Amino acid sequence: MLKINMRSVKGIVSSFTVNTETEQTTTIKVPHQGAFNIELIDSATGHAPQMVMTKRVGNNLLLVIGEDDFEHPDVVLEEYYDNDNVHLVGPGENGYYYEYIPTSGDVAEYTPALTEGKSGELVLGDAGYPSADPLAGNDHSFGWLPFLLLGGAAGAAGIAIAASQGGGGGDDAEPTKLTVTLNPHTDLDNDGRPEFSGTSNSPHSQIVIQLPDGTQIETQTDSEGNWSIEAPSSQPNGTITVTVIDDAGNSASLTDEYIDSTPPDAAIIDINTDEQMAGRAEPGATVIITDGETGETVTVDVDENGDWSVQPNPVNEGDSDVTVVVVDPAGNISPPTDASRPDTTAPDNITSGVIIDSITLTDDVGSITGEIVDGGVTDDARPTFSGQATSDIDHVNIYDTVS
Repeated sequence: MLKINMRSVKGIVSSFTVNTETEQTTTIKVPHQGAFNIELIDSATGHAPQMVMTKRVGNNLLLVIGEDDFEHPDVVLEEYYDNDNVHLVGPGENGYYYEYIPTSGDVAEYTPALTEGKSGELVLGDAGYPSADPLAGNDHSFGWLPFLLLGGAAGAAGIAIAASQGGGGGDDAEPTKLTVTLNPHTDLDNDGRPEFSGTSNSPHSQIVIQLPDGTQIETQTDSEGNWSIEAPSSQPNGTITVTVIDDAGNSASLTDEYIDSTPPDAAIIDINTDEQMAGRAEPGATVIITDGETGETVTVDVDENGDWSVQPNPVNEGDSDVTVVVVDPAGNISPPTDASRPDTTAPDNITSGVIIDSITLTDDVGSITGEIVDGGVTDDARPTFSGQATSDIDHVNIYDTVS
C-alpha cells in the first residue's frame, strides 16, 4: 500500500491510500496555483518507496511503483503540469525529507522537466529537509534542477555537501523564471488551419504545443523570444497547451481554450462525372453530400492538402437536388454547394427511350375502330399514338416525316 500526502506551506491538505498490488488507478487532481509537495510513503516501511517510475501524458503525470507498467499506472496526478511548483518527495530512514530525482542524472528525466511522452526512473536525492512542507516564501524548495545541471545525482550530493560546509559567498539570486505567452489564434491564409503565436523570455528555445485534436507540434523561439506555427489541419474546440523548454531543460507551460466559431468556405467541386466527384475544402474537415430527394448522405474526409474525392460518384446524371456542405472539426457548417448533374445523354432507345414493341396506332372514329395494323387503312384523320418509355424519359416527340 502507498500513502500519498498533498502538502502545502500549511501542512497536509489531503491524503490518499493507493493499492499498488492491483491494476486500479488512483487519480489525484493537482491544484493549479501555490507550492505543493506530494509526499510518497510506503505503508509497510513508513519510508519513501525506493524507486518510482514517472511518465508525462499531456498535462498529467503518471506514477508507477515497482514494475514499469504505464498501461495501468498506480497514480495519475491530473493537471500536474498546470502548476510549475509541485515536487515529489518522500521521508528517508533518518527522518529527513528528500526530493525524487532521476537515477540517470539526466535533466530531461527530472519530473518538472518531462516533455510529452517522456518517462523517468526516480530515487530520493541526497539533500534533505527537516520538513516535507514547501518552505513559505520559497518557491524553489526541493528544486533539484540546478544540481542536476552540475552532474546528475552524484554531482548533486557533492554540491549539497560543499554548500553545507560554508564555502564561498556565491550568488544566491534565484534564476529567472521561464515564461511563455499565447496570442489569439489567426487564420491569415484562410485555409482553416489555425496559426498560433506568442512570446517567451527564453530565446532559441523549444516550443511544444499540444493541440485540441491530440496531435503535438513543435517550433523554436527566435532571438527575441517570438514564436509562431500553423496547425497541420483545422482543429476541434478544446484545450491547447503550450510549453517552452530551454537548453537546460527548464520548462514552463500554459493552457488555454481554443474556440473556432468561423464556418468554413463552401466546398469547391472540380470533377462531377460518373467515375468520381472530387474537389477542395478546408483541410481536416468533412464533406457531406446529400441527395435532397431521398435524404441519403455520403461523408468524405478532406486530407491535409485540402483535397477530397469519392469513387464512384454517388450522384447520377439527372439528379437535380444534391448539395455539398463542409463541416469543420469544431462543428461549423459551410454554405451549401450545388452538386446536381444535368442529364446530357440522349436516349438510345435501347437502355433509355421508347420501348419499340409498345408503340400502337388506334382508330377511335367511325364504324370501324381499333388498332391500325402496319399497312392498314383508317377513316380516322387523327388516330391515337400510344406506347411506353423507360422511367427516365420525360416526354416523347412524334414527327411526321412524310409531310
